[in-house]
Amino acid sequence: MKAAVLLLPLAACIWPTLFAQTSTVQTSAPNCSVWGRVVASPVLLKAGVTIELVSRDESIRQKAKTFDGTFEFGAVPAGMYGFRLSDHDGNVLLRWSRTLQGQHDHEIFHLPVDQEEAKWQDSVSVRQLGHKTPKEAMKAFQEAMKDLESGEQEKAVSNLEQAVLRDPQFAEAQTALATELLLTNHLEEGLLHARLAYESSPRVMRTAHTLAAGLITAKHYQEAENLVRSVINGQPHFSPYNPELNALLALSLIGQRQYTEEAFELVERAASSYPSSRLLVANTLVETGQTNLALEQVQKYLDTSASRCERADLENWIARSRARLGMLASLP
Repeated sequence: MKAAVLLLPLAACIWPTLFAQTSTVQTSAPNCSVWGRVVASPVLLKAGVTIELVSRDESIRQKAKTFDGTFEFGAVPAGMYGFRLSDHDGNVLLRWSRTLQGQHDHEIFHLPVDQEEAKWQDSVSVRQLGHKTPKEAMKAFQEAMKDLESGEQEKAVSNLEQAVLRDPQFAEAQTALATELLLTNHLEEGLLHARLAYESSPRVMRTAHTLAAGLITAKHYQEAENLVRSVINGQPHFSPYNPELNALLALSLIGQRQYTEEAFELVERAASSYPSSRLLVANTLVETGQTNLALEQVQKYLDTSASRCERADLENWIARSRARLGMLASLP
């Protein structure tokens, strides 16, 4: 990936939303106050990704380099911080702001490879041909992006609302607004804007992915399945994204209690690039009463991908869950 600064990477927004709602544990491991995972191409991770935790004045508080995607920082005072991710050559790949508690903060960042990050202007629907975004809408959108980078989420939402009011077909603004609303648990409103974005630009991956993830977050599993299948089957140019789409499709099936061979094959495909998808699947399995199947997914995650910051708590969760299952089995 080149030196472009991605202000709104899709998975950095949506997947943390899902994790926040379905998280199995919170870490209690020492020295793991701020920790998480970078999801990126194997080539990028092999060379190393640097993560900097910066204060609002851009001073670097802590710094780490990851080759396997996991990272951790020590405790910091609660407040607003920025994350700055760079590649081996020092090119900035992502800037993202978050309000941190200073302890038990978990973050996931997604860095798509070049060919995955299709430009909005290169992937338009018939409806968009000849459509030009008004200057007022573009200005509001650009202000919103600055707000997001500085961590001013309320101002960003306000500016995004102005952008889509001035241009309802402004798919990038609709997607950004949907993302922020989903992050703050305004599910139905977020879904409304996600639908508008997808209707305007169905060929842009971010619109399809945002809508599918929002539908799953809201537990509209059947609609999510229909959407993801239509994307996978009907638009082969999305194939580089299939690991994420596989995770979304697996979640939509398991949410409908379809514990099929297809569903778990999809989990395996997704986990090869997105290991934490196993935890999402595990939580959905618990919600649908399949704790035994959830235990299998968490154990596989422990065996292959877990960081030390989450290992102890995941092991405790497994022990507690097995004990509960044993008690239930002993009941007359």
